[in-house]
Amino acid sequence: MTAVDVQENLGADLAYTTVKTILCRLEAKGVTRRLPSKGRPHYYEPTVSEEELVARRMMELLGHTEDRAAVLAQFLGSLQEDERDALRKALRRRSQA
Repeated sequence: MTAVDVQENLGADLAYTTVKTILCRLEAKGVTRRLPSKGRPHYYEPTVSEEELVARRMMELLGHTEDRAAVLAQFLGSLQEDERDALRKALRRRSQA
């Protein structure tokens, strides 16, 4: 997508320059990449899945506490049963790998 495409898809009242700045910052963080272009406009694509991005954010937030175990326990307590089941399955797959 181009910056204009992103601006239109957001549907928010954001200036083009704001969208372009955000895309450049996301590129610097490795979340997007600018595709080679022989001119203008530049096209951007994500470099990580939404799931990976959310996981990165979760890890970043865990880094803000000294008691990670307490935060994880609190998190687990807030999950629905089907979410806890999904987490158990993921942990089993990880331990078997």
